Amino acid sequence: MSSADFYPRPSCPACGTTGRAVFRRAFDETKLRAALTSFYAAVGRLDYPLLEGTDYSVAVCPQCATWFQTSIPSDALLAKLYEEWIDPNKARLRFHHNQPPHQFLVCAREVQIALALALPDAPRTALDYGCGWGEWGRMLQAFGGETWGTELSPTRREHALQHGIRVVADSELPDDYFGHVNLDQVLEHVPDPRACLGLLATKLHPAGSLRLAVPHAWQVARALKNFDDELTRPRLGGLNAIAPLEHLNAFSTAGLLKLAAQCGLARIRPPWSALLQYLVFPPGASAKLKSLLRPVYLRSAYTTQLYFRRSANITFRSQP
Repeated sequence: MSSADFYPRPSCPACGTTGRAVFRRAFDETKLRAALTSFYAAVGRLDYPLLEGTDYSVAVCPQCATWFQTSIPSDALLAKLYEEWIDPNKARLRFHHNQPPHQFLVCAREVQIALALALPDAPRTALDYGCGWGEWGRMLQAFGGETWGTELSPTRREHALQHGIRVVADSELPDDYFGHVNLDQVLEHVPDPRACLGLLATKLHPAGSLRLAVPHAWQVARALKNFDDELTRPRLGGLNAIAPLEHLNAFSTAGLLKLAAQCGLARIRPPWSALLQYLVFPPGASAKLKSLLRPVYLRSAYTTQLYFRRSANITFRSQP
């Protein structure tokens, strides 16, 4: 496996405009190699020789300010990354085991906001696309909903199945079926976000809502200018939104809105009544302040956690 396991992607994944190349660094460059080796050591390993002969390269869209990697790992390499290099059980112990109690309230808040956005004839079925270990889906079950999920990782998929989530392949998702679709921390990972979001728009019931959440790209320009320094910061600092190998896309709000419009989705803003009803007060003064400001952020023009409803006839359909 070598540079043959990467392929070029010169156009913006959000709006299709040809990107402007802004950064390139060989994967076998000393500082990048050391940073990535350290980064993955906590959750597994990195077979670095498999990356030799290719570059970490980033472009920015001149139309919608989306940043994106222009050399994309193949499906085979991505499968190896997420199931072999990143050990699923080590990752779960590090990021999901023994979560503080307020994190369950955070998850409950997201489910309650989703339910508050449902129109009267929306079905009480939900799809958690890229469901991981199934935390969101299990919380929705606690509120009386039926949860479906999709998940590429066999280990995570089996765990979700054991906890009552109906995990299926994309081809098994019924059209016009789900009262809510949860797309949380997924689009930054996928090579073709338009195909992914376009598919999910067809699965959403006309009265349903879709939640899309991704890391914000606002630090990417500065982080790339200070690349070597950011490599030494915890979790790659400001580079995390466009992290090599994993975060293939770093979206602006404008980019997400353009992408959604192409998929027949229109933004809806959660009502103040729902946002203020489900406040969470985590430990720490700064965390409490951030939580208090969150309703304003979710309704603002700068958020990358957005809610949508279908706005037009959907022409993208899965094959029978």
